[in-house]
Amino acid sequence: MKHLFVLSPNNCGSTLLHNLLATSPNVAHLNYQEGQNVGWIGPHPINFGTTRVFTESENQLSDGAQYNWNIIAKNWNEIWFRNNPDATIRLEKTPANICRAHLLEQNFEDAYFVIMPRNPYAQIESIKKYLDYASLERIARHSLRCLQICTKLSMELSNSIYFTYELLSNYPQDVADNLIEFLPELKHLNINKKFTIHNDPPSVIRNLNHKHINNLNENQIKKINSILNEDRSVMEYWGYEYEF
Repeated sequence: MKHLFVLSPNNCGSTLLHNLLATSPNVAHLNYQEGQNVGWIGPHPINFGTTRVFTESENQLSDGAQYNWNIIAKNWNEIWFRNNPDATIRLEKTPANICRAHLLEQNFEDAYFVIMPRNPYAQIESIKKYLDYASLERIARHSLRCLQICTKLSMELSNSIYFTYELLSNYPQDVADNLIEFLPELKHLNINKKFTIHNDPPSVIRNLNHKHINNLNENQIKKINSILNEDRSVMEYWGYEYEF
């Protein structure tokens, strides 16, 4: 039995990627829920008031002593089995797991990882809609830290594959082929399915970045750039250009 963890920050397309992977007949999932919301015994961003800026609680989330992985695994295994008893891959996605990735690697046998960040401008604007009270700089700092963590994980994790949201949304067949090459047990992924993402109407895979980035004004972009300029190397690593 293999375990497949989606490591994609919040508002970066993790639900789309998860639901695409769930189209494989060999995959069991947690009934489309985040793992940290079902059978969970451990720190949760909601405990720290950092639900959509969870990197602010990175130290707490990465503290292995605060988890009971035996109970978590038992609870997840029961749900996975009920979802698809014939599955050879057990799938989980929780955006905050980018802070827990090494703990997952240590506590689940045959752990595989899919790492997927997103253009930070699109991510930041998307988060801002939910966190009206938070400053743009605070959200931008979270987004930058997400990129830094994803970069580090792409270099450190065994059994991992990484690509961007933009690659998935612009070239879904290429990404699906790469995923199947990475994990042949997936066998088939239905890129033509219309996916329901949160409260949006069902839609085929498409790049929604322009919708978010176009909502940012010049002043907001300047504020975001003031944070992203603190680590230009991760922007370059993922191929992201600055907006002006």
